Amino acid sequence: EYEEMVEDVVDDADTPVITNAKSEDFTEEIVIEDSDGNVVVESSEDIVIVEDDEDLRAVWRQAMEIYGINCKTFARGEDVIAAFETERRPDLFMCDFYLPGMNGEEIIKEAFLKYGVSPALLVTGKQETQSTLTKMPKDLRFKILKKPVAIKVVLESLVSLLSD
Repeated sequence: EYEEMVEDVVDDADTPVITNAKSEDFTEEIVIEDSDGNVVVESSEDIVIVEDDEDLRAVWRQAMEIYGINCKTFARGEDVIAAFETERRPDLFMCDFYLPGMNGEEIIKEAFLKYGVSPALLVTGKQETQSTLTKMPKDLRFKILKKPVAIKVVLESLVSLLSD
């Protein structure tokens, strides 16, 4: 039922194909491909997630790690903005909307305008999302997912954003 809630916000994305392959040194590598067989996520991809709910933050991190995606999490927007000053830019940025201090819309805009961080996913329980869409910079690759959202939908959105 929660997938129906995000249908109007999330563009139709091909279901990712996830395969495990052994590399020459016998370490497991996870590859996510789109329906055309193009590799869109490899275990070298980095994602930064900002989520103030500790349990949900742990679930997102664990889900990304299961699929071989390097994941760094933050509880506050100010902390992730400070980290962007000194750390490598991630391949994808995912942020909750309702956070203490800066909200997710403000964080994503600042990360893009100051540090070029793109693409981004904004995850929100907020019902009205059109105003957020119109406030985002035109060059930002961006999607909004409405909570509750299935991990499958997050992965499909990640694949879609990374393959654009």
